[in-house]
Amino acid sequence: MKNFYEGRSTVVCKFAVLAVFVCSFSGIVSAQTFNYDGVINESFWGPTRATSAGGPVPGFGVSHEINAVYVVEKGDSLHFAIAGNVQDGNRILMFIDSKTGGVNGGGFGTNFPRDNTPAGLNRFNYLTTFDAGFFPDYCLIIGTDFPRSDFYFDLKELLASPSVGASTYLGSAFEAGSTNRGASPANSSNTLGFEIGFSKSSLGFVNGTDLKLFLAYISDAGFLSNQFLTPAGASDGNYTDGTVDFSAATPNPITIPYATLPVSLESFEGAVSKGIATLHWSTSLELNFSHFLVERADSPSDWTVVGQVAAMGGTQKQADYQFTDQTPIENQASYRLQMVDLDGSQSYSAAIELLTKEGPFVIAKQATGLWQVDGLPANSPSQIFVSDMQGQLLVNQSITQSRATLSLRDFPAGVYIIRVENELGVQVQKIVQ
Repeated sequence: MKNFYEGRSTVVCKFAVLAVFVCSFSGIVSAQTFNYDGVINESFWGPTRATSAGGPVPGFGVSHEINAVYVVEKGDSLHFAIAGNVQDGNRILMFIDSKTGGVNGGGFGTNFPRDNTPAGLNRFNYLTTFDAGFFPDYCLIIGTDFPRSDFYFDLKELLASPSVGASTYLGSAFEAGSTNRGASPANSSNTLGFEIGFSKSSLGFVNGTDLKLFLAYISDAGFLSNQFLTPAGASDGNYTDGTVDFSAATPNPITIPYATLPVSLESFEGAVSKGIATLHWSTSLELNFSHFLVERADSPSDWTVVGQVAAMGGTQKQADYQFTDQTPIENQASYRLQMVDLDGSQSYSAAIELLTKEGPFVIAKQATGLWQVDGLPANSPSQIFVSDMQGQLLVNQSITQSRATLSLRDFPAGVYIIRVENELGVQVQKIVQ
């Protein structure tokens, strides 16, 4: 099965889950509503794909670590989280085999020249070969500066011809607007490190294919550490700068079968009428998937299963589901989905919150393309966001008045989402113009 998770959304009465994807750097990097902050604690990520447990103590010493990797597919994007730490003069390398082609050997820089190869990869051990069947197409390079004030992401395309293959600087973790990558490195942690997302097209990834990764730690001078996510032998030292035949060495690539990539939960929303909650959700792909358990909490962490919905079974197109909780809500309740595979393994969606009463704001159509929001607190800031159903942010307006007028005349007829945030709370509402 594929288990997909949304970032947490707190929603009042009429609402929709906002799944915002922002693409930049020529469509390479993709972001959604969960925080790219390097803190890998959202249920979105699911389980680790591999860890360094059982391997040697990092040969480069303290603060030179790669501890775990997470991979999630979401719509047209692939998201990666790498737990670990990096120091100036060293790099984390993640080789990505995402399509046909690629290369099986090292020497991506000075000994086998490639245009503008980033530091760390440019001295990767000359004539080193990977395991049979592993032909990486790209390498993600993560590094830092001497004061470790920021962390930097590069992507290098690996092609057979040494004179081609784009090098793309993706940006840093802490620069303004870096909503599509983040860093919070730490030692000895599987939940602190680096997060980044890519559009599938930028990696040539095609639905239905497996994904393979190989993660290593290297110095800018080309000395390869004994740190991998498929561990080297417990007593192995650094591989230094000599040639390595990984087919004869312990570390191996990580294979992630497409069928195990986390169900594509495209939306999860609900509404309350006369105290009765009705939930709606949809998926875009279900593999080896059994059923949903609907869970409700009337107080924090007090989750109870209130219903079960069978999967539609092996579908590879959008499947829509609905569930009505017949137990009335007194004031508010939270809901989440437990998604259960055929083998009994399970994962959770993010929780959503529903209230029995309308929110304090009134959103009403005034004329073609004009909408009015009333009931806002005067002399206190309110933030108003308007997005289309693809998650594209169209309007971001800040006001300190009790009424706001929104003009959507420049946008075509269709369904939009208005989100209002201020000291009174948050309200999200679908509108049709």
